[in-house]
Amino acid sequence: MREKTATEVIFNNLSHIGFGGLCAVIDDINKDRYQIINSARSKIENYAPGRFSSHIYRLKLEKYEHLKEIINNNITQLNKTLLWRL
Repeated sequence: MREKTATEVIFNNLSHIGFGGLCAVIDDINKDRYQIINSARSKIENYAPGRFSSHIYRLKLEKYEHLKEIINNNITQLNKTLLWRL
C-alpha cells in the first residue's frame, strides 16, 4: 500500500506542475497495459510540434552566453578575492 501511495504522490506532483499528461500510474501491468498503450499511441498521433524560430533561438542563445559570461566573471572575481584573503 505504501508504494502505491508514493507513486500517486509523485504522479499528483508531476500533474500539478503540468507533466501529468506525460505520466501514467501502472498498478497492474496486465490490467493497465491496453490503456497505457492506447494513451501512448494517442499522444504520438496527436503530437503537433511547435514552430521553431531561429530568431528567437539566437536571442535566447545570446542571452544565455551573456549570463554565462557574467557568472564566470563573478566566479573569477570571487576566487581572486578569496585567494587574496588567504
